Amino acid sequence: MARIHKINSLSSGIFSEFSSISSIEMEDKPFASGGFGEVYHCRNVNGKKTTIPQVIKVFIDVNGSAQKGFRTIQNLQKQIGNKSNDLKQNSKKI
Repeated sequence: MARIHKINSLSSGIFSEFSSISSIEMEDKPFASGGFGEVYHCRNVNGKKTTIPQVIKVFIDVNGSAQKGFRTIQNLQKQIGNKSNDLKQNSKKI
């Protein structure tokens, strides 16, 4: 299994187990690729199996494309977090 440390991540806040990530263990081979990188099945986060299945996107940089993809996903995470907070304030579930 491949392991990643020193992770720069942003959580949507929906699942608390992903609020602070220090390590990720993932399958050795990707199951999909494209759109700036490869996608792997996640085995565990911070040494623990996740409560719901997760995938990991590993960016491959081509002329700055990795940074663009990273910003895109961070913006999506922020939007999801904002929507989740709005729903919670109105006693609704995401």
